[in-house]
Amino acid sequence: MFKAIKLLDEVFAARNLHYTVTETERYQEIDVPFEIQNGPSVILRFLSFDGENDITILIPNLVNNVPAEKRFLLLDTLNEMNRHFRYMKFFLDPKNNLDVQYDFLQHTGDESLGEMGYEIFVRTLQIMNESYPKIAKALYAPEEKLQDENKEEEEKKDLLRILEENHDGINIRITKMEESEGETN
Repeated sequence: MFKAIKLLDEVFAARNLHYTVTETERYQEIDVPFEIQNGPSVILRFLSFDGENDITILIPNLVNNVPAEKRFLLLDTLNEMNRHFRYMKFFLDPKNNLDVQYDFLQHTGDESLGEMGYEIFVRTLQIMNESYPKIAKALYAPEEKLQDENKEEEEKKDLLRILEENHDGINIRITKMEESEGETN
């Protein structure tokens, strides 16, 4: 068993996590199944291709064969999530399946690799529960509704930007009004 897979196996077993280990000539993997709240059951896959502590973490086929008419809107949603979750990457593969990949630190020490893998599993659960409703909305909500919501969101952003730009001017005017009121009293 590759060293990284063995280290993950020890921690996952100690935490009573349900998982399977697969060993082939080319790679070894640990698959951890879990359910996304109000979403599908998926597998979080920890892959190792050598005896080092370099791990690839992947959720393959979160959504299969995204329809062409939904890809642009979904990609916009995925880009937003990629900006929000710095170490997790949401992307469409060449077959238009939605995959999720996590960037594991390449030179993680033996003493922390297993616990780090478990932490990534827990964080992935949280991120997927938060993200899946956005993905589902991009895939299944009617176009008109999404356009109206996007327009409302843009209007809110514009209003906040205007308020932020004028924040100092508003404070100055309020201060002057308070000063002039103090003079008349």
